[in-house]
Amino acid sequence: MHLDSRPALTARVRGDGNCLFRAISFLLTEGDEDQHLAVRAKVVEFEKEHFNYFEQFSIGSDSNFAEHVAAMSAPGKWGTAVELFAVATLLTSDVWTFYGGKWLVYRPRFRVQPDGSMLGS
Repeated sequence: MHLDSRPALTARVRGDGNCLFRAISFLLTEGDEDQHLAVRAKVVEFEKEHFNYFEQFSIGSDSNFAEHVAAMSAPGKWGTAVELFAVATLLTSDVWTFYGGKWLVYRPRFRVQPDGSMLGS
């Protein structure tokens, strides 16, 4: 998808603090946002596996990255740009969000090879 190619449709998901993970669940399961806890767990696991990479995104935040990941494990905790980059990287796909009347794109940051090494970091 080109940077200028924005999604043609939007969908509403329940805004209960799990909305980022509900939206990914909705997309992956063709409309079922109830798999959000499994999506959250997978994203958090991916962040833990690549802790040293994603830690750099937490610079300037109020907590350290270990605290961020621990907090993100709990249902109801709002996802951040870190999770959006993690989802894009995990799925090797651009992730588009519609916020404040405009589209924002999050791109994969690296590619995980079968041997576990990272390309493009």
